[in-house]
Amino acid sequence: TDTLDSIMVKDYYLVGNSAMSYEVAQTFDKEFLIINLVTAIVIFLVVLFTFKNFPLSILLICVIECAVFAMMSVMTVAGSPIFFIALILVQCILMGTMIDYAILFTTYYMETRKTFCLEDALPEVMRRSAYAILTSSLILILVTFICGLFMTGTVAAILQTLSIGAFCAILLILFVLPSLLVILDKWIIKDSKEIRELSEN
Repeated sequence: TDTLDSIMVKDYYLVGNSAMSYEVAQTFDKEFLIINLVTAIVIFLVVLFTFKNFPLSILLICVIECAVFAMMSVMTVAGSPIFFIALILVQCILMGTMIDYAILFTTYYMETRKTFCLEDALPEVMRRSAYAILTSSLILILVTFICGLFMTGTVAAILQTLSIGAFCAILLILFVLPSLLVILDKWIIKDSKEIRELSEN
């Protein structure tokens, strides 16, 4: 562009894939950061309104954010192309849908802790929530993955990216989130007399 600015007298326009790729490369980091922050803040406020628990809201947002970065890492290692539009759309969809599973699991955990001690609560939560989470999430993962195989271009990229992202999110929700809830139990569970007695038993 500097060369064209020096030799062109009138206004000019750049067209084609090279120009589009250059423009996206120049604005990607800034736009992705803005969209990421806005999405995270909105979902954080919704979760905070739901649970009225600041540490828990931060925890759930961090888990879903990690799923987004895990998705990008998997695609990079696999050598799959990452389209800007696909990444933006998938991030919004992924955070909006996967946070529901995280909220469901956490709700079961908080309800179970009212009647179970810490050691017994987690197996009970897994028994009650895993089936519901896996049934719904596997449909999303498999349908988007299979449909992506028969599509081309941006549509295929969106579907495949969404499938990988949902898979990463479910792994984090079922295997990482439970451990974090146990570690942060005393901060996210209301310190009632009944729960203290259960924890001591």
